[in-house]
Amino acid sequence: MERADGGRGFGIVMPHFYQNWTNIELRRLILNGIVWTAKMGVPAGGVETLEPNLQDFKPELMQPTSSPAAASLPQKVAGNLSPQVAPGH
Repeated sequence: MERADGGRGFGIVMPHFYQNWTNIELRRLILNGIVWTAKMGVPAGGVETLEPNLQDFKPELMQPTSSPAAASLPQKVAGNLSPQVAPGH
């Protein structure tokens, strides 16, 4: 969306699973949205990117970072801030 004052916004409610990042069209859509929002020129064929190497990606090793905002959340909510991996993915 583009506001009357020139501000831009782009939103998407996916990808839920990290394997979705291997879909070149999805990556292109998201990257095009980021570039457009930043008011940079989106290439005619879209933003090109390399396919991520999911063989080396280990989301279970990612550790959530602590922040004052996260520390003030109830434990039930704060526990949901850590990366989640769906079974079998």
